[in-house]
Amino acid sequence: MNSTGFINTILSRKEDKGYQANLKRGVSKGTEHYAYPLVAKFCDLAKETEAKAFITVGAFMAASKCHHTTTIGNFGASLKALALSRNGTPGSGCPTDSRVSRILRCRNSKEVLEAIKASLHMISSGNVYVNYTRLIDDIINWSPEIARLWAKGYYTSNLEVANRYQTNSEEV
Repeated sequence: MNSTGFINTILSRKEDKGYQANLKRGVSKGTEHYAYPLVAKFCDLAKETEAKAFITVGAFMAASKCHHTTTIGNFGASLKALALSRNGTPGSGCPTDSRVSRILRCRNSKEVLEAIKASLHMISSGNVYVNYTRLIDDIINWSPEIARLWAKGYYTSNLEVANRYQTNSEEV
């Protein structure tokens, strides 16, 4: 498994419309086979969870109008930055709270993949950075510990770190 190589490949091929289109097709069951050749050298396609994590994250990166990536934090901190960018305060009943709660209740990787799709749509249209490499790894290895780390990133990561998700990371 090579999530870093996969993310770097997506970033380096952002102008390749055919590549990006095939990645986007991966999000639908009927067309996900278009993404197989693009992820095959980075993950084991025979492992459904692994393949779906790569395909789903790749599809949302390809669908994003701009690629915001970072090497710090986890998806919980990205969701905090999303809430703050929409004038919400994590933990105070803002709309992002319900999405985070749903994600944190997930018992396995398959549930997480379904639960994060709406959040990925929102993030892809905003100015929020995501550690995509870590996101793939966390989805594949989903556990109560990872859920707690995401909760910590969302509810307790400091404002300075959350602001970095909006301003100081690599935009490609």
